[in-house]
Amino acid sequence: MVFVTCKICKKEMVKDADRCPHCDSLGPKKNRRVMWMMIGLVILLAAGMGWIIYNRSQEKVRTRAEIDAARRAEKIHQRIMSATFLLKTSVADPVSVQVDDIKTNIDGSVLCYQYSAKDSNGRQQKKKAVFAEGNFHYSGGSWGIYCNSKDIMEVPDKPPPVD
Repeated sequence: MVFVTCKICKKEMVKDADRCPHCDSLGPKKNRRVMWMMIGLVILLAAGMGWIIYNRSQEKVRTRAEIDAARRAEKIHQRIMSATFLLKTSVADPVSVQVDDIKTNIDGSVLCYQYSAKDSNGRQQKKKAVFAEGNFHYSGGSWGIYCNSKDIMEVPDKPPPVD
């Protein structure tokens, strides 16, 4: 029978015992297993954190101009959704509205709609409308003032989400 010293209470105990008979601590072999398991766990955690840090460092950082363009495009698309809803509620048959083309200025304060809708007689007619200053303007003069400007452009594509 081989005796070893308990690492906790410093008294002698049998090497093959599961627990120290004096202080009830795990035997010397089990303490080593627990130690190696803890070292392995620390190594796994460090590797996982290293992987996360590496992946984050590989992400493309967007410039301020890209973020501003994405925010502006998102604002324009929100405004288009609201204005299109208002346009549909202003016609006799909202279901018949088909938007053919939308143009806007750089900040989205002016929206130029070309659309078709059924009139009160049930005939599909092509129409133009300008959404500016919070209201729709249906006259040709408004179209000429707002939509024939060199600042009017196609609606930008739906932007990626802004972080």
